[in-house]
Order: sequence, then structure tokens, then C-alpha cells
Amino acid sequence: MNILAMICLVLAALPLAMLLINLLFYRRPGQPAGDPMEKVSVLIPARNEEDNIVQAVSAALASQGADIEVVVLDDGSTDDTAALVRKISDRDRRVRLIQGQPLPAGWMGKNFACAQLAEAATGQWLLFQDADVRLDPDAVARLAGQARSRNIDLLSGVPQQITRTLGERLIIPLINLVLLGYLPMIGVRLTRHPMFAAGVGQFTLARREAYMAVGGHGAIRDQIQDGVALPRAFRGHGYFSDLADLTGLVFCRMYANFSQVWQGFAKNAHEGMGSPGAIGVWTTLL
Repeated sequence: MNILAMICLVLAALPLAMLLINLLFYRRPGQPAGDPMEKVSVLIPARNEEDNIVQAVSAALASQGADIEVVVLDDGSTDDTAALVRKISDRDRRVRLIQGQPLPAGWMGKNFACAQLAEAATGQWLLFQDADVRLDPDAVARLAGQARSRNIDLLSGVPQQITRTLGERLIIPLINLVLLGYLPMIGVRLTRHPMFAAGVGQFTLARREAYMAVGGHGAIRDQIQDGVALPRAFRGHGYFSDLADLTGLVFCRMYANFSQVWQGFAKNAHEGMGSPGAIGVWTTLL
């Protein structure tokens, strides 16, 4: 029992030590310096998102200190998603609605939607966000300002997760535990090696020139976990990806109950952890 207790202590101490070190690197962006930067295209793929899309678009339009456009792709919605976006676009010329094309063979749906959004965008920066994400008015200016000032080609992070049910509160914080407890941020910050690639598909900001050079979402067309796969593709081509603390800047209510949490995490687990065989190992460690 003493040996088992020592093993458990070590397994708990290692991520704690990593967390304390990582907090030196995982910081919120400061206020941008200098003149307003290049145009940012906020890109939102949406399918049956009538409960979310108005709030998502409105939050993006409230951005301060940044030149933005908002492009929404309606991916075959059967509800009022498209109609709601059209109403907003009639009032604000910064908003455009495009219709998604039929899914080609070999593509995952979200990756194809994002590829179409990137083609339609006119900004020098591409901000991909889910429809359940809400941007603080300062978010775009601060995060794009950090990316420009530090020559970051792709910037991502974990949005501040809004959790209300017990299942959400038990499971969703594991995203932060895995990120801060097991990924050496010093490797993310000081190298461009693909093994340190990390990101979250809910929020990804990419420099358009670099995005096109790596093939965009076409380079990861058949992968489920775009949040990890896209930074890996960037680093594989020699570009720099980084992570930022999005607390207070980007918000998300990912799931509404335990059943949705379980289904969502199960879908993404094998790619997020690298291989199906790693799931058992990580589950034991956690």
C-alpha cells in the first residue's frame, strides 16, 4: 500500500509541477499597441444553430478596436439559422451569409465548411469560431494584436467554459487539466516541432497567408479533431502556433447535459490523445 500511495503521489505531483511552470507561459493577451491591424474575418460554420447564431454574430459585431467582417456558412440547416443571419446582414453590411456546398468524399463536415468560409473571407486574419462561442468586445483586437506582435501564425486556446450541470462541471475542466498539466508550454513557445502542436477547435485565429500555404483545412480534411490537427499542420510546414489564456475574452457553453458531454468527448478522444490505445493509459493517469 505504501508503494501504491507513493506512485499516486508522483502521478499527482507531476501534472501539478507542470501546471505551475505552464502558468508562466499561458497568459492573457494585453491591450494591443499601435494602430488598428489588418482586417479580421470572423468565420462561423452553422447547422441548425437558431438558438445560438444571433448571439454569436452580435457578439462579433460588437468587437472594438478591430476591422472585422462576419461570414456565416449555412450548412444545410432545416431551422431558421439562415433567415436569422439574413436579417442581421440586412442591417449590417459587415455580415455575409453563404450556402454550404455538398460534402465531397473524404472530407469531414466541419473541415469542409471552414475551407469554404476561408475562400469567402476577405481579411488578412481568419478567426474560426463555433456558433456557441461568444466574443468579448476586446477579444479580437487583443488576440489578433498578440498574434501580429509576436509573429504567431496560428493562435488558439480554451475558451472560458460555462458549465451549469454536475456532468459538465465534472468532465469539461479536464480539457484544462490535460492542456496545462501534461503539455510543456515551453516547448510550444520555443520550438515549432509538431509534437508540441495544440489548440481548440472552438476558437482558432490564423494568418491567412500561412493558412493558404499549408493547404488550410484541406490539409486535415479527413480528421475529426481540427483543433489539434490544424496547428500540427502549421508546425509541420515550419509555421509557429501558440496558445493563449482566453479567460474573460472568449466564452462557450459547449454542452447542456451529461449525455451531450459524454458523446462529444468520446467522439474526439482518439484523435485528441494521438491513438485509440492511449485512451486507457490517459484514463488511468487522470
